[in-house]
Amino acid sequence: MVKNPSAAAKVILVLLLTIATFGRAQTVTPIFSFHGPDGGYGSSPLVQGRDGNLYGTTTELGTFDFGTVFEITTSGQHTVIHNFTGGEGYFPSALLLGTNGRFYGAAAGGGSSQQGAIFTFGTAGIVSDLHGFTGTEGYGPVGPLVQGTDGNLYGVAQLGGTANLGTVFKVSTSSGALTKLHDFNTSDGSYPTGLIQGVDGNFYGLTNAGGSFSLGTVFRITSSGVFTTLHHFTGGNDGSSPTGKLTQGSDGTLYGTTSLGGNTPCACGTIFKITANGTFGLLHKFVGLALHNTNWNEGPYLAANGLLYGTAVSISAPSTNQLYRVATDGSGYSVLYQFTTAATGWGPFTTPVQHTNGKFYGSNQFGGDFFYGNVYSVDDGMQPFVRLVQSAGKVGQTVTILGGGLSGSSSVCFTKGTGGCASAAFTVGADTYITATVPSGAITGLVTVTAPGGTLTSNTSFRIIK
Repeated sequence: MVKNPSAAAKVILVLLLTIATFGRAQTVTPIFSFHGPDGGYGSSPLVQGRDGNLYGTTTELGTFDFGTVFEITTSGQHTVIHNFTGGEGYFPSALLLGTNGRFYGAAAGGGSSQQGAIFTFGTAGIVSDLHGFTGTEGYGPVGPLVQGTDGNLYGVAQLGGTANLGTVFKVSTSSGALTKLHDFNTSDGSYPTGLIQGVDGNFYGLTNAGGSFSLGTVFRITSSGVFTTLHHFTGGNDGSSPTGKLTQGSDGTLYGTTSLGGNTPCACGTIFKITANGTFGLLHKFVGLALHNTNWNEGPYLAANGLLYGTAVSISAPSTNQLYRVATDGSGYSVLYQFTTAATGWGPFTTPVQHTNGKFYGSNQFGGDFFYGNVYSVDDGMQPFVRLVQSAGKVGQTVTILGGGLSGSSSVCFTKGTGGCASAAFTVGADTYITATVPSGAITGLVTVTAPGGTLTSNTSFRIIK
């Protein structure tokens, strides 16, 4: 790719957009441009580490053209911490912060058998291969992985298995041993795209194809491999070819997107919701602004304010590349920003994620100073909060809490059954994270930290396991 000479100097562009639906202004700011040796063509969704910095991967370029792992601060200071060589995997996808402070990821290629790998690294940035895939257990794993409440990693491989249509698996973080939980067989879906663990302890995911109409499915699977198809996409009002992964509200409702369908002239995709028992609802149909506006992103993101945020990308018309938000009942859909210039980047193929400072951080596949893509931040006016690395646990277990300004915190409170605070014993690991012990009397609910700068509340509930 030739360097774009018209964007040789870094451009910081601040756009103030007034959205009448929600009555709030947004600020979109490019903070870093990839230039090739440090990776390029966009990155995976970012993940916040214990140090408060963001970590991600690029699937291409870098020293060996196999992608990179990088660290970036919220102000845009970027560091490559690993260049993939192929032996430990290549074409990496999104990362997971584990409960032990290490990061885990899936690489679609490479590894010991050249069919993909699960890799891990710590604060030193040394990447090691935890598991190399073989064809029978699946190949081409995609992330992000999910760490279950049992400590194992769960994920999907897009190919391989008995029918070469993908698998669901779990991997031990200690030994790297893999257990295949399910082989897709067309009737129940094919080519899975992502996985999450629900508030009920089960795992939920999407397949891009297969099912009764060969247009994709929503499925549920237990940690022991009991599999249930919840929805078969028809290509009509519900959409077709779902992408990325689901997200879940505290009430258990799941939200996702399709890349096609929706009964519009362009069949540009949908945003949908579905309950754990399979009750399906439509939130929004993409209309494409009279152009093809396929929603290729990683699925919607449920922010701390209870709204869904996401991106919609058009291959043929960059002017329709959108950052949007919508309420969980489908009301108030609004376009926050349209990525139309090289300076701000375009091709937002990954959904931005929210840092505990309240801002969102995402990436574009193209544009930026050198046309290799960039990283940007979005300010939608939300206040800082704390994030729970573990979504569930038993009384007596240790939980990691991410945030900022945590040094000198005076209390950590879990929701108490009789009301008030179930006070937790805690240790401040750094200004950016705390470890706390789930206290007796705690019930499922939000967690609050009393820090020197004020009280910070978790963006999601912590589920108590009996």
